Amino acid sequence: MFSATAQSQEKVKHEVPANAAPKDFSKPAKAFVNLPADLEKTLLETANKQFKFQVDKIYFLEDDWVIGREPSYPNRVTMRTRFGYCLTNQDGKWIRTIWTLQQRSDLKGGWTNTYLFVAGNPNDYNPAPVINYDPKLVKIDYKP
Repeated sequence: MFSATAQSQEKVKHEVPANAAPKDFSKPAKAFVNLPADLEKTLLETANKQFKFQVDKIYFLEDDWVIGREPSYPNRVTMRTRFGYCLTNQDGKWIRTIWTLQQRSDLKGGWTNTYLFVAGNPNDYNPAPVINYDPKLVKIDYKP
């Protein structure tokens, strides 16, 4: 028999698989893109509404957006996507997950403020501990 219970609004903890290899944040640091404060705030709000776990920091893993178009003429731009790290500080340790961020087009040549995180890299989707995390190692160039 099932009982109806209210869902907790509290964030859950990541369950890091025992065989998850730690991800060294310092080695490929040139690939990480630090976000402007206003965009990061918007993305953190979006992520924390969407996910059951807390997201404390977001970085892009690619220098440019990938543009998505309609499959048929006039092939309007419908969205753009970019891989990103979502970092969570859990019990003093950083945990990372990879997600694909989508931003919707307004279908008039501009972008909306509608963002969505969808499943990331299918070969690297498990939460993993992060070592050598230092925000100073992250480059600060951002291309909108």
